[in-house]
Amino acid sequence: MYFNRGKIKEKIIGKSLKELLKRNRQSGAVTTFLGVVRPDVHRGKKVSKIEYTTYSPMAIITLKNLINEIKKKYGIECVFFRHSLGMVHSGEISLLVHLSSPHREMGIEAVKTLINRMKKEVPIFKKEFFKDGSHFWI
Repeated sequence: MYFNRGKIKEKIIGKSLKELLKRNRQSGAVTTFLGVVRPDVHRGKKVSKIEYTTYSPMAIITLKNLINEIKKKYGIECVFFRHSLGMVHSGEISLLVHLSSPHREMGIEAVKTLINRMKKEVPIFKKEFFKDGSHFWI
């Protein structure tokens, strides 16, 4: 399961981290990334929320392949990945990544690579909603 309906709740963060630690007793590092919806200003308007959509069958295959590639390249033992689908308000969490690695440098670089490639390769689409009620597809 790679997707979560709505915001990612704190409960999921704690449970997933506990499970990752239980499965990976040999790792020297666990790297966590939380992506939060920012109240950015685009086109002169303040973002109040984002609606995320995807074509799940294609996104899941792409994510599986990407995660396997990252695991091999950086020696990652375990990855927990969740991305929100549906509406997520400004200040709420929309992306969660935990991964365990032999050393912190590998973990930090792996998270950076995973997120950058996910944004380019995985078909997840964003519709920004503004305080005035208008919206814009990104």
